[in-house]
Order: sequence, then C-alpha cells, then structure tokens
Amino acid sequence: MTRLGVFVLWMLHFLPLRAQAAIGNGIGRLLYPLAAERRNVGAVNLRLCFPDMSEAEREQPSGHKSAAVDMDRLPGDVTGIRAA
Repeated sequence: MTRLGVFVLWMLHFLPLRAQAAIGNGIGRLLYPLAAERRNVGAVNLRLCFPDMSEAEREQPSGHKSAAVDMDRLPGDVTGIRAA
C-alpha cells in the first residue's frame, strides 16, 4: 500500500501545477471533516495569539491558512520522493 501511495505521488508531479492544485483542493475538501482536532488546535492558537480579534475575524483565516499549508506541502513531498 505504501508503494502504491508513493507511486501515485510520483505520478502527480508530471501534472501541471493547476491540475495538482485542483486535485489537492478536492482532496482537502473531502478530508476537511476528518480534521476536527487540527481545526480546534488552529482555533485555540488564533484565540491566544489574537485576543483582540472577534470570533468572526478569527474564523476567516484558519481555513485559508490550512489550505495554503497543505498545497505548499505537496510539491515538497513529491520532490523528496524523487530525490530518494
């Protein structure tokens, strides 16, 4: 199973970046409900770091940050696999 996952990630690096981003966004939207614990950690961190922000203001950046971090992680993972 691990080799299959590595193979799929390796094959993804051949796709254009727009296609990689679209696939990553789709996977992220599917897995978003499963990441409740991570979202809670992010909400607590934002509440502690920005106590003067309203709850609505703190809600906005957490989803965007998570998506940006996840999209940034994919090319690094694929690059690491190619180097190995």
